[in-house]
Amino acid sequence: MRFKNPITLFFSMIAAVLLLSPLLYHLVYKPRRAGTLIERGIVEIRRAAADPKRKEIYFAGAESLFRDVENDYVGNSADFCNAYGDAYLRVSEYDLSLQKFIRSLSIKRDNPATLFHLGRFFAGMPEDYFNRFNRAPLNRWIVFPRSLSLKTRQDYALFFYGKSLMAGGDNAEAVKGMRELLSSR
Repeated sequence: MRFKNPITLFFSMIAAVLLLSPLLYHLVYKPRRAGTLIERGIVEIRRAAADPKRKEIYFAGAESLFRDVENDYVGNSADFCNAYGDAYLRVSEYDLSLQKFIRSLSIKRDNPATLFHLGRFFAGMPEDYFNRFNRAPLNRWIVFPRSLSLKTRQDYALFFYGKSLMAGGDNAEAVKGMRELLSSR
């Protein structure tokens, strides 16, 4: 298509820019901005581990960033929930970590990454936390087959590692985690 009139060319370019701008905003800017905010939130979580006196302030800042991402950029992202859950797990905040993983499962039920993280969550959980957790069972958040009898944190870890692999996770780490748990029995 060749434009003979420069004015027609100019207005055609303006129309193309106006048509492409919203598309670029939604497909490029919003996901990048959301990723940046999530990374900032993860840094806040790490800061909380380094400064226990201001831990609640840092956690509140991280959660505020997470809400901003969900409200303004990318709502219902299982990947972002997993990133936060993993960050909380790394600083031994098990309640907050579990909340994010449960949120991720509510978004995408058989997400292999979430199931893997839950396996790692239970594998690394201290026994005293598991005993407290076991009194308020996970069954209210996650439906288990009635035939299962999950009694120990290792049972839960093996269950989630296995579900991760069955859900399509090509995850060598899940196999490694299962191998370590089974060899320690």
